[in-house]
Amino acid sequence: MVQQIIYNKDGYTVVEILVALTLLTFISAIVGSVFIFTARQMNNWKESVNSINEAHIVTERLYKDALRSNQIQATDTSLVFNHPGNRSIQYSNLNHNLIRNRVQLSDQGDSLYFKEINISEEMSRFEIQHVIDDASNTHSVVVANRQPKLWEAVSRD
Repeated sequence: MVQQIIYNKDGYTVVEILVALTLLTFISAIVGSVFIFTARQMNNWKESVNSINEAHIVTERLYKDALRSNQIQATDTSLVFNHPGNRSIQYSNLNHNLIRNRVQLSDQGDSLYFKEINISEEMSRFEIQHVIDDASNTHSVVVANRQPKLWEAVSRD
């Protein structure tokens, strides 16, 4: 009877517990590092998408302001859109950031500025350079200059 109690193999030995804890720690470390890596990649992707969306919003706003204007005045680094009712909207570059009526249009980490401004009789073309973490994209805004005839006299014979 005494020999049965001594050689009873119920339970785990200290070595088995240490091996199990070591394996559990190793697997947990791998899963945790994969989770942290994925979370960082998703955060970077989200910031990149937000910056690109912001650039598209700026180009749309610039396009609409150009369409609504009666007259466009331009220099190498700024645009002024004169709207009906003596209202004007000014876009300008300041330290590689695009400013609209004294309001910065880009985040602190991004650069958004005019790369090129071309205005002719038929068409206006504004190229905006958008730089995010050493990657740059160029967004072009093209507006056809037009003076629509809202009313034409009809001659009756």
